[in-house]
Amino acid sequence: MLTARRLYLSVVSAIALGLMLAGLIGLVRVILEALTATAAVSGPDRTREDLSLAIALTVVGTPLWLAHAWYGERLARAAGPAGAAERGSPLRSLYLSGAASVILLFLGLAVVGLVRTVALGLLGATTSEPLQPVDQLASIAILLPAWFGFLRLRRSDLAAGPLHGAAAWLTRIAVYGAALAGAIVIGEGNRRWIEGLGCRTVAAPLMSPLPNRFHASTISI
Repeated sequence: MLTARRLYLSVVSAIALGLMLAGLIGLVRVILEALTATAAVSGPDRTREDLSLAIALTVVGTPLWLAHAWYGERLARAAGPAGAAERGSPLRSLYLSGAASVILLFLGLAVVGLVRTVALGLLGATTSEPLQPVDQLASIAILLPAWFGFLRLRRSDLAAGPLHGAAAWLTRIAVYGAALAGAIVIGEGNRRWIEGLGCRTVAAPLMSPLPNRFHASTISI
């Protein structure tokens, strides 16, 4: 019975969380497009469709997630062995660690995309589509506080007592996985940066004007 209840809370909370975050990101994106006058690029019909979808996701997901999250935290903060059992449940650990990891993944992608967009704009690079960082900014504005919120919940569980068994190693896997993902992103960024510098170094002498004597000898031939 307890396992079924925890499984239900974890699954429904995860689904509702995804709906809520997607809706909030959509709302912030529409607001940023209106403030920066970039909505004219997609057109009013597309803006209305995006706004209606964002409102629907937010209206459905937010109360659903709040209700299940409140009930789950009420069980986890209960005094005595019942609260300790909830906090040490592998399903709760999987939900909190998994949600934090997925949020961190999309947050990292948004940050990378924002940095890339800003860098392209500063370098004056031309792209097939106009540079509009509203998507990345909207994602960061919603996902960053959400990630900190899940970290706070996990720290509250750890402060109440040590975790054992699967609940403990699931948390460690999430932490080590985030560290590994960060190292991979940093390594890939450094690799591309070094390759870019190497290509410019090699291409510079090849693209330089040919000596005048070479042109003269070619013409004389």
